Order: sequence, then C-alpha cells, then structure tokens
Amino acid sequence: MEDSGRQVSELTREFFAIFPDYAFCRTLAANVLDGVTTRRQAVGHLSSKAWAQEKNQQAIKEKMDARTVEWQGRRLRIKDLSLRQILDLPDSILHEIIRFYLKHPHAHRRTFRSRWIPNWIRSFFLRVLIGNAQTRDLQLNYGECFELLTLL
Repeated sequence: MEDSGRQVSELTREFFAIFPDYAFCRTLAANVLDGVTTRRQAVGHLSSKAWAQEKNQQAIKEKMDARTVEWQGRRLRIKDLSLRQILDLPDSILHEIIRFYLKHPHAHRRTFRSRWIPNWIRSFFLRVLIGNAQTRDLQLNYGECFELLTLL
C-alpha cells in the first residue's frame, strides 16, 4: 500500500510538471497505476491540456481575474483581496478561496514558478492559507494540500 502511494506521488509530481492541476494529475496517476489508462495516454492528455491552456492563456487569465466571492452582500474579486483580508473572511468564504487556489496555484501570481526562489518563499501565500484553514479546522484534505506545496 505504501509503495503504491509513493508511485502515485512520483507520477503526480511528473504529471504536475507538465500541467499544474494537482487533483487532475493525482487522478491520472492513480488511473495509470490501476490500469485504467496508460502513462503515454496520460501524458498525451496533460500535453493537450497544457497546449490548450497556452493557446487560451489570455481568456483563462481574464476568467480567473473575474472570479468573485460574496460577503456581506458585496461581490469581492479574489484577485483584489490581500492576504490579510482573505484571512479575516468567514470560514465558508476562506474555504472557497482556498479551493480556488488549490485548483489554480499560480493564479494572480500569488505563488511563483521560478526555481531560483526557495520553495517556502514561492508557496508562502498558499502555505499561510492552508495553515490558517488548519487552525480553523476547515474540512480539507491536508495530506494532499501539503503534497501540492512540495510540487510548487
């Protein structure tokens, strides 16, 4: 069991380098190990998603920039909120924002892609969000959250 978990983690890391969607990469890795798909097919899916993302980069950026949450009857753009403002929001809204950033860790340039910067600095924003969620006892899969942080 531990060996298959390690294999899933290794495949997830490999797939995440092609296309940074942790949940999708983890599912694909599990499917490869279960024999549902082949590694070659999985890499093909990831490559086509990466190509489509590159081609539609501007539209995707605009859609992520327009993402909002509702608080006290107002629509707040996630992009415009500072880390302090996000941490002061109620649990349900914080949970929604964390799910957004777990799905799109590089959105709004809050985590960095440069390998010249140490991981703990590159992923500082997401680390603070996850730590705060854990302190508040929000229902998240923290094992997967921490694994994602190692991939950034």
